Amino acid sequence: MTRRLFLAALLVLMLAPVGAMADVLVLIHGWHSNAQTWVRHGVLPGLIQRGWADGGLYTMTPSGPHHFGPRANGKKVFVRVDLPSEAPIPVQSSLLVGLLGKISADHPGQKLILLGHSAGGVVARHAVVTHPELPVRAVITLASPNLGSDKADLAALASRTPPIEAMAPMMGADTINRSRDLYHDLQRERPGSFLFWLNRQPHPQSVQWISLVRRGGSLVRDFKPVPRYSQDLRNVLALGPRARSWLVPGDHELAPPDGPLIADVIERAVLASGTEAKKQ
Repeated sequence: MTRRLFLAALLVLMLAPVGAMADVLVLIHGWHSNAQTWVRHGVLPGLIQRGWADGGLYTMTPSGPHHFGPRANGKKVFVRVDLPSEAPIPVQSSLLVGLLGKISADHPGQKLILLGHSAGGVVARHAVVTHPELPVRAVITLASPNLGSDKADLAALASRTPPIEAMAPMMGADTINRSRDLYHDLQRERPGSFLFWLNRQPHPQSVQWISLVRRGGSLVRDFKPVPRYSQDLRNVLALGPRARSWLVPGDHELAPPDGPLIADVIERAVLASGTEAKKQ
């Protein structure tokens, strides 16, 4: 009887549908933003409608990583993380690693899917590249400057130009000074730059690497802070054809349609690939 029950349970696991895979989606915001950006731009309802449960917010406190808000368990849970968005990429990445440890402890045995918007995608990549032991199934970058941005070049120059540096706080643009090191990290890839280094580091083979490349809209709404080629992870030297890229609608900013879009990408690319790997 015990043997028959064991075989029956094993058969159920083998025949489980794609959606039965347990994963935690970690939403990582970009520059000059915070975890509320997913709420403000209406992204979460689309995820919830597709069966994802809200697992709350994780942030770093003086006593360590802390969870706020609802808790959720199940096959598909999303959580948000709050990071100091004007800090250099390695600083944000280090904090993210600590938060991912807490998320993993709260969801034992579950794989993580990291989705980073804009600079958040670079933060996610750095975290996984420098900590390949993390239980990450996939890294998805959305409108991220994976090869840098000429806007970051200009901002870095402005933050180091004495007249502009001195006038920025008086003009309400002191974020230029606070983000100085971040701009440096996001400058276009060239020998000696941060992204030149990152893009040549080994990216774990066990992780799926996916870039969502914004198609862009009108010139009025979208001044294209990140060109398409820079968003495409296939152009990262360490990845090349290992990465997959989707051209998706929208401008640089998040928007309500991104909820269903993210759900589609995860269901059709990430979870489907994971199931195929199990069958092989």
